[in-house]
Amino acid sequence: MSAPIRFALTAGLIVTGLLLTGCTLPTGEPSQRTVDPVAALAHVHDLAIDDKQRVLVATHDGIYRLPEIAGGTELTGPLGGARFDAMSFTTVGDTTFASGHPGSDSPAAFQAPNVGLMRVSGDADEWTNTSLGGRTDFHALTSARVDTTVQLYGVDAASGALLHSQDSGDTWSVGATLEATDLAAYPGKADTIYAATRAGVAISTDGGRTFKTDTSAPILNQLAIAGKGTVYGIGPDGYLWKHAGAAWTRGEVLPGTAQALTATDDRVILATDRGIFATADMGVQWTPLWTP
Repeated sequence: MSAPIRFALTAGLIVTGLLLTGCTLPTGEPSQRTVDPVAALAHVHDLAIDDKQRVLVATHDGIYRLPEIAGGTELTGPLGGARFDAMSFTTVGDTTFASGHPGSDSPAAFQAPNVGLMRVSGDADEWTNTSLGGRTDFHALTSARVDTTVQLYGVDAASGALLHSQDSGDTWSVGATLEATDLAAYPGKADTIYAATRAGVAISTDGGRTFKTDTSAPILNQLAIAGKGTVYGIGPDGYLWKHAGAAWTRGEVLPGTAQALTATDDRVILATDRGIFATADMGVQWTPLWTP
């Protein structure tokens, strides 16, 4: 395969009069205000766990927080005070990277028709556009941190191309093209990523330039990899799956139609049409974190 194409969008680049990077939005409504969870969580696009063990939930109306996994059901948000169609996101430490589309009242930093890569850190009420503003919509996004380097992978929804950044999203290289519904980076191995595709679970060990299908894996729609390297997935069969060694093993049936998945070393977090649930035993018991 030819060498990746590399491109960068810098703070000096202007297209149709709009600054593509360095955009910030003014402080909006407090990101911690209480919201109506039934309306906010009508459909979930993605899940993640932040550095304070709170569940982050990406929706058509922004990214919201549930309290610590240990308990509580009060939803707060949207994160950064911004309402937008959050199609995918990923967290690294206290920083959240997200992509999608602006809403009708999104601040100017969320450029139409696709917001590119947005970033917010900590509890700040401020999003910045890192790159690709107005151009790219990532429907799958994942991150890997090795030492002090943050690497990002995203699937461009328009082209199907896998984009790879080795500098926190400032610049990108173009890798393989694949129809992936989800991505998951392997902890501690920045060049290894898993992709859920229609043909099965595809694995890359060269930073996304090439992929090889795992013929032993079930067909999966969503993937998550815990910190110690256990791979979890959910597929059209309605079951939770795990790979923690030589073979994939099937867990129990899901509590509803799956929408999104994330995992820690001791539990799996799942969003379905019936709510958000956690399991520590591969679905033998599902503990509701929030239900409508």
